[in-house]
Amino acid sequence: MPPTRALVQTLADRTAALRGGPSRPVPDLGPAVVMDQLAVVIHDLFEADPEANAASSVANELRGIRRGF
Repeated sequence: MPPTRALVQTLADRTAALRGGPSRPVPDLGPAVVMDQLAVVIHDLFEADPEANAASSVANELRGIRRGF
């Protein structure tokens, strides 16, 4: 799950930047919850900037993870 964890952190960092706050490490809670963390950070990103064209960017990043399996 390292690629997924990396994407979770990247999206969390992007959201923090949009909100004008500092980046914080997303805790590694293991493979059982990493997909839940991914869903939450995607939601937070879209909430932070609903007008952004983030959907296609996130979709491409998710495809990259899928190709890695």
